[in-house]
Amino acid sequence: MAQDAARADPAVLAVYVTPQGEVRSARLSLSAEDTALSLATRAQQQGVFPPEVDLAAALGDSAVHGPWQVGVWGRAARADTRLVAGDRLECWRALQVDPKTARHLRHASQQAAGTGVSRRRGRAPIKADSPDRA
Repeated sequence: MAQDAARADPAVLAVYVTPQGEVRSARLSLSAEDTALSLATRAQQQGVFPPEVDLAAALGDSAVHGPWQVGVWGRAARADTRLVAGDRLECWRALQVDPKTARHLRHASQQAAGTGVSRRRGRAPIKADSPDRA
């Protein structure tokens, strides 16, 4: 029954999550001539996507999109991308730090402070020639 409603009124879901964790979303009706740029513009006008996003740059062809990207189901999209009913149009900020680098920095600071998961709590270090070593 829900599928019949989706066929009668094709739509996409536009989604953005604020830095504070608030989820903004809106269902946008879909017509045959709609592109990613036209739908993203509509989402921005409805207050789903932030007003500071340059949609033309975020949906550009280049590998460098600036601080924002717009895509479908987490994959970057071009401005002329055609969406189909049920697609999820998303807007996201670029990563500030590479996750691997952030993990290494966090580990180093935890070790320096003597906290964290890698610290052996109250036990002496195991020596290479110890019988406890398997």
